[in-house]
Amino acid sequence: AKVKSVFVGAPAVTYGLTVEEDHSHVTGGIVTHNTGRLSSSGPNLQNIPRAENDKWGLRKSFIPEPGMSIIAADYEQLEMRLLAAGAMEPKMLQIFADGKDIHTGNVEMVYGIAYEDVVNARKIDKLIKQGDLPETDRLPSVLQAVKARNDIKAVGFGLNYGMGANKLARQLGISKGDADDLIEKYMTAYPAVAQFFKDAVAETDRTGYAFTVMGRRRNIPQIRSFKKSERAQGERLACNTQIQGSAADVCKLAQINMWKVDLEGRYGCRQLLNIHDEVVFECPTENVKEALEEIIDLMEHPFSRDLAVHLAVDTGHGISWGAAK
Repeated sequence: AKVKSVFVGAPAVTYGLTVEEDHSHVTGGIVTHNTGRLSSSGPNLQNIPRAENDKWGLRKSFIPEPGMSIIAADYEQLEMRLLAAGAMEPKMLQIFADGKDIHTGNVEMVYGIAYEDVVNARKIDKLIKQGDLPETDRLPSVLQAVKARNDIKAVGFGLNYGMGANKLARQLGISKGDADDLIEKYMTAYPAVAQFFKDAVAETDRTGYAFTVMGRRRNIPQIRSFKKSERAQGERLACNTQIQGSAADVCKLAQINMWKVDLEGRYGCRQLLNIHDEVVFECPTENVKEALEEIIDLMEHPFSRDLAVHLAVDTGHGISWGAAK
């Protein structure tokens, strides 16, 4: 509804990423969430769907100046990578080291469905949705593998955000008992992750703060509340801050590093936006290749010493934000 009212149903206007008179731009400034992530207002561009969910093609309406291209650089599964590195979970680290999809790898670890079987099932499901294969090819094994990945993805992200069994049950349309069992299977498959979340809660209970990878702290008074609901919220925030707050640290530090090397002065490459884990630039088309190489390197290595997991970045460029990614 927010997307439709703000963007789809808005008056006709050229939605660009610049501040010229014939372009739309944010008017309310930049605000920072408690986690440290950035967002805009007037409009809030966080409401723009990710590329895979952009059914209205809104990203195609964000265009650069003539002679310029849009560069989009997005961290791949950043929060899951930070979880693997923070917990030092060997099996999860190995999935990333092998260049595999973490959610598909999690299916293999939790459900015992072979990695390649899940990959093939998703390919078949995609071809059926595109009309390139008949519905009869959507066998029970395909449905099971696709559902297993969707479910385990919800578990992985949900736990990072402090989601409990009740909310997971509602999201997946299952009973609370089944949600409890699914979370238990996940934690059993990744004992270091289970310990990581326990330690996050214990540290916050001891200090009153949750800390990010860069040592930035967030006060969480709810953790010491006598009210069960407030304490549960504090525990969720304790886990969430370590992951989502650290993701914010990574994105902001990468942007600082890119500012320090003066991409605009050297290439005419100007940063326009940070949305979620994605950074968007406007760059003279002839300089895109050189600028993109530096952007990738700086985003993949934001710290003076790399983490235990590679911070992979997915990039693209084109005549619009939608064409770039």
